[in-house]
Amino acid sequence: MALVEEEQEKRARRLSEMQRLARQAIEEAIQAKRIEKEQRKMQLLKSGNLAALDEITDEDEAVDIVVPTELPEEHTEEEKSEEEDENEYFPPPGLLIPGFYAPPNDIAKVNGLAILFPKLVLECVTPQEEFLPPHVLVLLGIHQRYMAIDILRKYKSSIIHMGIFRAPTPYKAVHIAYSVRQYDHLNVPDEEEVRLAFMLSVKVDLPLLELMDLRPEHVSRDSSHGKDECAAMFPVDYSDAYPEFEDFGDMTVLRPKE
Repeated sequence: MALVEEEQEKRARRLSEMQRLARQAIEEAIQAKRIEKEQRKMQLLKSGNLAALDEITDEDEAVDIVVPTELPEEHTEEEKSEEEDENEYFPPPGLLIPGFYAPPNDIAKVNGLAILFPKLVLECVTPQEEFLPPHVLVLLGIHQRYMAIDILRKYKSSIIHMGIFRAPTPYKAVHIAYSVRQYDHLNVPDEEEVRLAFMLSVKVDLPLLELMDLRPEHVSRDSSHGKDECAAMFPVDYSDAYPEFEDFGDMTVLRPKE
């Protein structure tokens, strides 16, 4: 009796897993169809073929994947030995398995796996720690903002963070704007203590050397001091809600008329 119940539970779990995989395959197929449809729409819009565009809009998104309602007939003993694995795990029917989010980079994903499955990860690889390159803080007068942007345009990869602050010192800074463009839109008068700040990598020294021609009001003594000063001005979540590097896009920073 116990063997019968165990076999029934196994079959129920196997059916539940097959249904889950089928529903997942349906969602993926529908999503792939939608992406392909949008790509075709863009091509037709570019070519001006509006009649064909209407036909695409009316297309059905149904797929020919069926969610099984019962397990197939019993296989032969030879097929069973090939397909079944005693160690294979099937979750109980109806069990909710939550997803796990990780940022889209390999180091973050490996760190996430290391938290969830430390023993398995240690058998394969030791995750590398995330780190920032050595960096310093550079503060320039706000009146030098356009010259600084022009200089650093070709060294954008060396800029870790930037922003405009009212900053008598790095440790008494009040944030005003993330970019020169945002600051100009505020239409506020330039004040003596308002400064353009750069958290600048020193792995390559050319960006810092060229900024020195502008005679910055403050430059970190070394990368150790720079780490502390930058941490005081640029928190971990700095610029998450705003594109701080918009000044280095395709459009040049527009200087206001005198």
